[in-house]
Amino acid sequence: FYHRWFPTEKKVINPRLQMQQHLQTLTRQAQHAPLVDRLSALQNILSETPGIRLRALSWDAAGNRLQLDIAAVSSRALEQFTQRAQPRFRVRPGDMITKPDGIEGQLTLEENDG
Repeated sequence: FYHRWFPTEKKVINPRLQMQQHLQTLTRQAQHAPLVDRLSALQNILSETPGIRLRALSWDAAGNRLQLDIAAVSSRALEQFTQRAQPRFRVRPGDMITKPDGIEGQLTLEENDG
């Protein structure tokens, strides 16, 4: 079984330990993947901003950006979200619709270059 998953590994002394090491390496790599990193940042921003609800999320790999469909209870909540996101992302608003219970619309988040 081990050789099926790791065919290039010649020396197998402790398959269980070696498998755990491979899994730890993959976990570290996944933690540093650009999309995972951006999603983690977005999750933190959303949890710090009351009054914002993420309705849908898509990843534009070609454009290297997150596209959000959000609902905000007020323009103030939307402004707070934008302010919290700006240190990390360029926030580009899309179509926004004012409704009796708040604002709905699209935002695009692009990674700041520095």
